[in-house]
Parts: sequence; structure tokens; C-alpha cells
Amino acid sequence: MPDEQVLAFDLDRALAGEDAGDEAGELAALLVAAADHARLPVTDAEVERALHAMLPRPRARTRRRLAPALALATAVAVAAVVAWIVRSPGSEVTARAARALDTTFFVVEQVRSPLFAATDVSGYVDGRTGRAHVRVSGRRGLVSETAVAADGSVQRWLAASNTTTLAPSCDALPGGCAEALDPLDLYLRTLRHAHVRALADAYQLTIRVGKVEQVVTVDRRTYLPRRIEWRQDGRRTSLTRFAALERQRAPVGPDGWAMSGHPGAHLLQLTRRGERVRVLSVSPSRLAKDARWLGPSYQGYRARVATVRLTGGRGVRISYGPLVVWNYDEIVPPAVVELRGPAVKTFEIPGGIVHASFAADGGVVADATFADGNVAVVSKSGDKVDAVRAVQRLTHPE
Repeated sequence: MPDEQVLAFDLDRALAGEDAGDEAGELAALLVAAADHARLPVTDAEVERALHAMLPRPRARTRRRLAPALALATAVAVAAVVAWIVRSPGSEVTARAARALDTTFFVVEQVRSPLFAATDVSGYVDGRTGRAHVRVSGRRGLVSETAVAADGSVQRWLAASNTTTLAPSCDALPGGCAEALDPLDLYLRTLRHAHVRALADAYQLTIRVGKVEQVVTVDRRTYLPRRIEWRQDGRRTSLTRFAALERQRAPVGPDGWAMSGHPGAHLLQLTRRGERVRVLSVSPSRLAKDARWLGPSYQGYRARVATVRLTGGRGVRISYGPLVVWNYDEIVPPAVVELRGPAVKTFEIPGGIVHASFAADGGVVADATFADGNVAVVSKSGDKVDAVRAVQRLTHPE
């Protein structure tokens, strides 16, 4: 770091009344004195005289009257320079640190704490969109896997119970998505409040959030965090070291963001309020005009329409023998979720996009997202190609 920037940070501490060394203390006292001179009360008459003195005059008069104006201008300039020197570096560091994480990274974190067992976190994190896919490992191997989509929806698998939980947001999950987003997420959200201190080859950022104090060591060249220490009441509660924080130059493909397959995992789906999604009732009904279906009959099977009331929402089920079409809004019907698998193919259709998922047990679901709603074609035993073709033939009732 240039010597003037180191001095600037020391000046910041000295002007705040902190111990910053003799040189910074003496300079701070000198600059404060100069700034104090600039804050002396100035009358309107004196301002007029100073401005009047700057107008073209005969040489003899100019010499005599220019001295007070120059003194005042110099004092004001010194005060401005002091403010720039003291405040600019810290703002620049936090701004650059925020920009440095505004992209996709492959990250390996080593988390150590006296409160819990040593854990390692690895995977992809996108600082711009909040998207993430990480795995948490402990002494006995993989502990959990979490995938946060760009729309905020999340999937989390826990090894202890072999359960995969799906939720519309991290807020609906017990404990949130701490393993996927913190400490980087908290660091980014609170970065602009950081107190910056210059070290020999890095910056030290101190951020207070309630009772928790984050002490972040940021690389001076890349502006990326090397370690994040959390303290509470002056005691360290955890220390995260970044063994890897690699900026991804090329876009990460779908496989990089997709959950792994966990055979035999129990599926749990939650609403935005954290309630478990259940089927509450099923009743025959008429098809609304804004719904999508495959017509009155498809492949020799007549359409059977039913409204399915779910926890937190509802869906419309249209059955064509082994093939079923679901219309739904926010709450995904459990019958659709159960057939989603790790192998996903994405393609476009007129007015929407389709994610075709092939489950390990042979089931298939083709999820179509349109501007006015979501439609899924599912089949537990039907041909995969038929399901993909069917989703492309969806129409509104006439």
C-alpha cells in the first residue's frame, strides 16, 4: 500500500481520538488547527472584501489586499484536503470489496469454532444474484447440500435424516440458508458500515451487527476476503478461512447449480410460512379459461378435471390415464415435486420455458413456466418422450 494511504488511515484514527502513532498524531493536530482557523466566523462584509480583492486592480493595491483572501482560501482548501484524505480510502476499500464479490465464485471455506465441530463448505456462490449451491462436510463426510435458485427458492438435503426440503425462500427453512450464504452474505450486506484499517499487506474491516462483530481480513490486491472472524462480547465465536475463492470467468452450467441425487431421500415441501404442504381436499370441477390442458381427450383418455386444495394454495389436476397435467401458482403440487429428479434438461416452447426432469425410478415431469402461470405434465410410468411432447401441445380451452 502506498505510504500516503497508510498515513491516511492512521490520520482517521488520530482524528477520532485513537492511538495512531506520533507522526499521525502530530499531523492530525496540525491539520485540525488549520481547519479550526477556517471555521472562524466571517462576516458578510469580510466576504465582500475578499471577493472584491480578487477583481483586477492596479498591482500595488492587489498585493496589499490579496493576502487575507489567500489566507482564507488556503484554510478552506486545507480543510477540504483533510476531509478527502481521511474519508476517501475507507469508502474506496469498501466499494472495491463489494464489487470484487459481485460475480460467481467457486469457494472452499474452513469454518472453525469452539461452539461446534470443524466443518468445510464448498461449492458455487453468486454474489450478484444470491444463487448458491454448496456442500457442507464434517469429520464423517457430507453433512448437507443446499441449492438456492436465482428466484430465491431453495432445496436442502440433510444426511442425518436423509430428507430433502423444498421451500419458496430461505426464510421458510428452519435455520435459513446459513451454510450457503453466511458469512459471505452477512459480510456483503453490512460492508458499507465497515471501519477500515490498513495492515502491511491487507485491509482489516470491522463491522458491528447487533452484538456480533465481524473482523474481516481483505486482500489488498484482489479486495477479496481471506478470513472472517465473528466475535461476541469480545470473544471469538467462529473463524472462517477461505482456502479457495476463485472467480469464474465462464458461466457455470446447469449441473453446477443442480442438487445431487440422494436415493431414498424423504421429500418435505414447505410454504412461505414454513408450513408443510399437504393435500387438504380433492373435488371434481370445471376447467377455467386461463388454464392449459391437452384437450377433451388425449391418446384415447378423456380428461378428468379436479381442483386440489393444498396448504397455502391450490392446483388444478387434469388426468389423462397415466399422464397428468397440473396447473398451479406458487405452491407446487406434491405429486409434481415427488417426480422431480436430479437429471434436468431445459428447453424453450412458445411463450415459456420447460424443465424436464427424469427421476431415478422412471418417472418424468416436464415443468413449464409461462407469464401467466405454471403447468406441469407428469407421468409415473408413461414414456418420457410422450411427456415432453405433451407439454409442447398445451393449449387454453376454447
